[in-house]
Amino acid sequence: MDITDIHEDKPRRLGFLVGQIVVPEDFDRMHQAEIESLFCVNEPPADEKSGAIDRR
Repeated sequence: MDITDIHEDKPRRLGFLVGQIVVPEDFDRMHQAEIESLFCVNEPPADEKSGAIDRR
């Protein structure tokens, strides 16, 4: 028995939650500033913050 045979007899239930939930327009950008701050996205690299410049 192939592993794909197990799931072929079950129908897919696409769209069964239609109208029951609402996804905001900005879903892909929600809390963007907060998330970026957690990863220090907008901060300059450490050597630029301290004023030290690597001139190799």
